[in-house]
Amino acid sequence: MNTFDNASPHSGSGTNGVVEELRKCGFKGQIQVLSRETTQPFDRTKLSKALIGDLSKIAWRSPKFYENAGIEMIKDEATSIDFSSKKVSTASGKTYDYTKLVLAPGGHPKSLPLDGLKEGELENVFILRSLVHTQAINAALGDSSKKVVVIGSSFIGMEVANCIAGMEAKHDVTVVGMDKVPTEAIFGEKIGRTFQSLLEKNGVKFTMGAEVDGAKPKDGSKKVGSLHLKDGTVLDADLIIEGVGVG
Repeated sequence: MNTFDNASPHSGSGTNGVVEELRKCGFKGQIQVLSRETTQPFDRTKLSKALIGDLSKIAWRSPKFYENAGIEMIKDEATSIDFSSKKVSTASGKTYDYTKLVLAPGGHPKSLPLDGLKEGELENVFILRSLVHTQAINAALGDSSKKVVVIGSSFIGMEVANCIAGMEAKHDVTVVGMDKVPTEAIFGEKIGRTFQSLLEKNGVKFTMGAEVDGAKPKDGSKKVGSLHLKDGTVLDADLIIEGVGVG
């Protein structure tokens, strides 16, 4: 038995690439994909680039494709692996035997360990990694203009900020980053400044060289109302999106 395990909550391109290539290369054995995510693998980059919440528009393949290819998609969470006996145990209490095991867990998005920004502490504070996140962000944005603060000036932060700024509702979008310019640590200051200029032309504002202190709710509400920086700056926010990396 050959079990290919995606133990993270995110079925992604790694898993999809492995199982497709196995079939293309003539492997006839059993293939099982184990994942906590409730969907088939999809193009995750389109979540931040376009905030697409419709699985049919971003799935790598249809459910029928995996069925026809004899690839079993199992919705469960791997909790432990016994390498000596070649068994995977899951949250549901089931155990799966394997001959070969592929781990393709991806990453889990971080939230800042600060007041108001811990995952689930305030409403309308989001991380972005799954369809559920994208759908929740779109619902919070609605059809009217919102004040949006994006924490993080690397790929996720820049992509989602640019996407939201380009929406018909004309949202007020501000990116908060620790570096001098966006993506500085990856591409350097010159290219980072070019990226910033391009997004500014689309209406995105930037607060760079900033350290976040926390977020506070609106008066009498559990919804976020503002982001506070350590220098005393307060940014009004109807919603906050954290793009601060993965663990």
